[in-house]
Amino acid sequence: MNTDLVLNLSRIEFEDAPIQAQIVAYHNSEQLSKLRAEYYASYVFLREWGTRILCVPYVQNAPQITQKSSVEQISLYKHLSVSSALIRNGAFGT
Repeated sequence: MNTDLVLNLSRIEFEDAPIQAQIVAYHNSEQLSKLRAEYYASYVFLREWGTRILCVPYVQNAPQITQKSSVEQISLYKHLSVSSALIRNGAFGT
């Protein structure tokens, strides 16, 4: 048995902030994978409610995903999965 296991934890505090997310209708997992592959350098993508995809930019002047998207202002506190994805991508606060 390996006894050299390490658990890394870091406390992260952030303030709630409204951010703009593009909303795209979810059709299938292939669509979501394609979006992630094409826009990995500028967006994080999260499937929400099984019916839509939140497309959250983490760079300035990110390209529009599609003309068929709508824009919605979301709260970081109410969408902790978005906050977590931005932190994982090292882009929180940019």
